[in-house]
Amino acid sequence: RHGFRDDPGVSDGHGGGDPARPLAFVHPLVRSSIYSEMSSRERVQSHERAARLLGDAGEAPDRIAVHLLATRPGGNAETVSTLRQAAKGARNRGAPDVAVTYLQRALAEPPSADLEPELIYELGKAALSAGELELAIEKLRQATRDLADGHVRAEAANALGSALFLAQRPEEAMTDLTTVIDQLPAS
Repeated sequence: RHGFRDDPGVSDGHGGGDPARPLAFVHPLVRSSIYSEMSSRERVQSHERAARLLGDAGEAPDRIAVHLLATRPGGNAETVSTLRQAAKGARNRGAPDVAVTYLQRALAEPPSADLEPELIYELGKAALSAGELELAIEKLRQATRDLADGHVRAEAANALGSALFLAQRPEEAMTDLTTVIDQLPAS
């Protein structure tokens, strides 16, 4: 067994009980050695447990999200929320590629039906910022169809127009933007 509780020096998820020294492997080779001895199921369970312990300890969403990425989707709303918060933090730090990874995993969870269009829009924006134009176009196009709020749909259409422009597809931009404009309620 490779669990935290199996180590008598670890009581609260920190090495030797010292909060200034978070629990970590002493060397990447040690981590690789332990990982190679574990089954994929044991690894998933260990990451689930680590995410739960970190969440219970009030750790930052990005610390928890690293473990959630290694778990299997299960329709857990808390997982979606944590990944979404971690994605927001990544975008704010200027790491849209990390935000893309977190949001893709959140969508795989999957989120509730009413939250899914918002996550798709956030993924489209993050992909655009990361320069992943094809992913951005796909997700922003989907968001312009599925978002309920007309204002947010207009923002998604604006981002879609930018992505299509950057991809040098101005004709598609005109067609997509015209379609969205025609579907928006008159104000």
